[in-house]
Amino acid sequence: MAVLLQYNRNDTMSLDELVTATSITKDILTQVLALLVKAKILINEEKDQYDLNPNFKSKKIRVNLNLPIKADVKAESADVLKAVDEDRKYVIQATIVRIMKARKTMKNQSLIQEVISQISQRFAPKIPDIKKACD
Repeated sequence: MAVLLQYNRNDTMSLDELVTATSITKDILTQVLALLVKAKILINEEKDQYDLNPNFKSKKIRVNLNLPIKADVKAESADVLKAVDEDRKYVIQATIVRIMKARKTMKNQSLIQEVISQISQRFAPKIPDIKKACD
């Protein structure tokens, strides 16, 4: 939105002018500008020069410009997956402790089967993760 507001004053702006006017980092701004060029709102004929498209028309009533920026999504998903794996590891360990307190002694294979049966309601545990937690 801040990028489009800059075109109220000028029809043509360079990348450096947009960076100074919006205070957005250059890499994020290039991704936003690429999105606007793809939507044909802006025209990029020269390198680092973006022109407003005066002939822009859309068949849609609303034009969706809120597409996620790829770099942020990948970083967030990696962090989320790492946190989920850590939480699952603790759930597996707690389940093993609970089972062993109740049974005192148990064979390894039957312990793994019992852990899988108790945790399967929450998520599908991986057998190597259960074996690591047992050791």
